[in-house]
Amino acid sequence: RLDWLKLPGLNCFAKNYDYYASLKISTALPLLVAFLLWMPSLIMTVMGQRETDKFDHVSNSFYFSLMFLCFLVYPFLSVTSVQGFDCYTFGGMNLLNADMSEPCPTLSTNNLDFAWMCLAAA
Repeated sequence: RLDWLKLPGLNCFAKNYDYYASLKISTALPLLVAFLLWMPSLIMTVMGQRETDKFDHVSNSFYFSLMFLCFLVYPFLSVTSVQGFDCYTFGGMNLLNADMSEPCPTLSTNNLDFAWMCLAAA
């Protein structure tokens, strides 16, 4: 049985990425792909071809592709963002379960960047 949520993450392919880099990439990459999918519609709008049947086809293709992208990305992005709240106490230190080299970010009082990344990812 194949469990899609247990597939290796980004840091399995590149060892120098920590959890925060993986969170930033997994948040920004779908937005970049969505922007690239939107480019044909934008180009047709700029060229003044908004009222054509071809534009309707291109815009319908964009919306379908965007919904399919969201369908594919949402489970992985949700798991990645929720992993930031899973901490483990080991030897008196609170460590992030997803990356045991990182301290638990939910216990620090001044980690506003982490909170915004998780909010943006969700």
